[in-house]
Amino acid sequence: MILFLSRYPQTDTEFRDGFFQRVASIDQFFLDDERVYLCISPFKNWKKKISKNGLRVEISCNFFMHFFLIISLFNKASLVYIQSIYNALYAIFFICIFKKYYVLDLHGVVPEELEMQNKKLHTFIFSKIEKILFKKVNVCVAVTNKMVKHYELKYSNSNCFYIVYAILPSHLKNIHYDFNENESVEIIYSGNMQSWQNIDLMLDAIKLNLGRKINFTILTGELENFTKLLEKYQIDKDSITMRSVKPNELAGYYKKSNYGFILRDDILVNTVACPTKIIEYLSFGIIPIVLSPKIGDFEDLGYEYISINQLHDNLEIKKSLKNIEVSKNIFENNNYDFKRKIINLQKNNII
Repeated sequence: MILFLSRYPQTDTEFRDGFFQRVASIDQFFLDDERVYLCISPFKNWKKKISKNGLRVEISCNFFMHFFLIISLFNKASLVYIQSIYNALYAIFFICIFKKYYVLDLHGVVPEELEMQNKKLHTFIFSKIEKILFKKVNVCVAVTNKMVKHYELKYSNSNCFYIVYAILPSHLKNIHYDFNENESVEIIYSGNMQSWQNIDLMLDAIKLNLGRKINFTILTGELENFTKLLEKYQIDKDSITMRSVKPNELAGYYKKSNYGFILRDDILVNTVACPTKIIEYLSFGIIPIVLSPKIGDFEDLGYEYISINQLHDNLEIKKSLKNIEVSKNIFENNNYDFKRKIINLQKNNII
């Protein structure tokens, strides 16, 4: 039995969430295996909840009330897959006492993310948990080579084996490159208003360039909030295209776009990341407009980009064949049997 320390996504909202998309994608490699998804809490789940779906069992239980159930699950497991350091919080006691084959899916740099949010207590707790895990885990799964290098430096004494596996949008594998040439430059932003997107900087750039032969398109699920921001920046909403679209409608907009905003700060959280949005942009030959080019492995792979300051220059109406090639290479490097890799490492006793 394979024990996954994580909840399995249940709702449409969860299936759209990046974290749970990774959980569901990894699960696809283990469909032929008996597996248990375990969610532990010391504060709730006083009555355990168990649901079964074929070979997948989902259990939510209480640390104290169901202590011996958790012991039995760890005891039975041939492999324990930890979906993010977050999910080790209430399982760290069992991880410490059981000698099992542990796989840690990193997802991101948790202590650094919490520190950035000024959550000092959480940063302290998860820093300690991370240190313990790197003494116990056998395999660490990272989303980029930059993430691997970060952890190799941070835990140089750890014996864990690193592999890189990114969750890439499956609908991008077979794109038909029938791009039409535009009469003007088409610049797109696809996303919402999270702080790390630097929306204020983007709107400043849009406002400065509205008088030129550039068409701006914003695709977002937060139309109302964006409308308010446009008013704040005194941008006439009729001067740009702003829509909320379904995922299957994105391709039509991407095909005609030349450039796309992805304004991430030059901080560790971004330099080790693999944003789905960049993969989408590159796959359609879109040239990212960046605040910093240091995002994941893309700079090492040679992607074509422009700085946000270059919006003041005369932009070419073009698609980037280089970015299409980079995207293809990313998919090819990610196209391997993830489960077989994990099992082979376990058989060869890579510890």
